[in-house]
Amino acid sequence: MRGTWACSLGLVALGAFSVSPTASAHISVSPGQAKAGSETTLTFSVPDETFAEQGTSRIDRIVVIAPQSVKIGQARPKPGWTAFVRARSATWRGGSIRAGKHDTFKLVVELPESKGSIVFHATEHFALPRGRVEEFPVPLDIEPAARGTAVWVTIAAATAAALLGAIFFLGLRRWLTAGEE
Repeated sequence: MRGTWACSLGLVALGAFSVSPTASAHISVSPGQAKAGSETTLTFSVPDETFAEQGTSRIDRIVVIAPQSVKIGQARPKPGWTAFVRARSATWRGGSIRAGKHDTFKLVVELPESKGSIVFHATEHFALPRGRVEEFPVPLDIEPAARGTAVWVTIAAATAAALLGAIFFLGLRRWLTAGEE
């Protein structure tokens, strides 16, 4: 009896969560972290959702605005969409993301030299319902850049060359002076 009651309570809770509105869609970015000072390609994932009050929806424009410290290099084109960049803003328009579907949009950026967290601002512009705009903050963590391994390899090679040169020089000197004795 106790198990049946607990099972019923669990089903009621599950049902309550499953009928909650789906207006919690958001735009996300991957990777969620990148190296400071790097040029990287970010993929923004844009879901569409069905609005209960309208019955359907369709996104026809995506805008991503980069923080001041980020330089946008290129908005990668996609079939069916027109992509363009103006200053810190990338826009894709003319395509369609239908209700319940999602699409991805790639953006090549140059990240700042400092570590920390930055926030892009992305908007979904809807053809249905006409004029509806949803705005989302899209955070990205910036990790410290790896120490230049090329610099360390160069230093190690120069040190090894100097040691080998010294050993060769001392060996040659000893060989040349051995003949004088």
